[in-house]
Amino acid sequence: MVKSVQPDYVVHLAAVSFVNHHNVSDIYVANIVATTNLLDALISQNTKVKKVLIASSGNVYGNPIGLPIDEKAQFIPENDYGVSKVAMEYAARLRMRRLPIVIARPFNYTGFGQSEKFLVPKIVAAFKRHDPVLELGNLDVARDFSDVRDVVSAYVRILRSNVEGEVFNVCSGKSVPLREVIRICNKLTGHHP
Repeated sequence: MVKSVQPDYVVHLAAVSFVNHHNVSDIYVANIVATTNLLDALISQNTKVKKVLIASSGNVYGNPIGLPIDEKAQFIPENDYGVSKVAMEYAARLRMRRLPIVIARPFNYTGFGQSEKFLVPKIVAAFKRHDPVLELGNLDVARDFSDVRDVVSAYVRILRSNVEGEVFNVCSGKSVPLREVIRICNKLTGHHP
């Protein structure tokens, strides 16, 4: 496929992205093996690709106490998804001498059509349906949420830049308490599960 397409740019977003995916092996195969297969195909086919953007995750940092989190922060993943993204980044770094790779680490983002397996769509859907019960974990957390359109805009800017071999956190820089997300949904719908 790489040989026939001869891409100018590659934006690698394919992954198992749900942290609680039921099969841990799927996470590692999709996030590490598939990524290295793609990069090795680009190398072996001698493509003249201008840039390869690989989506990692802010999840590589785990749950750090100190904020803000910059790209030099220590990796402390707290689940197999985060570990797979750390390993994927190391595998990509091994290939940076042969490919113009840039790694993006998006934090939480959401948008229309995202699966209800993810937190914000789960909450929004429950309020839209007026579910009497909404099961969530710790409500006393805050997360950096971005609109998927802003994430795409950041990716485009990275692709148009002259940088390679770099890592960029992609986030809003603002943490939003989960209770605030719920409060907004209460206000918009008048519903209180």
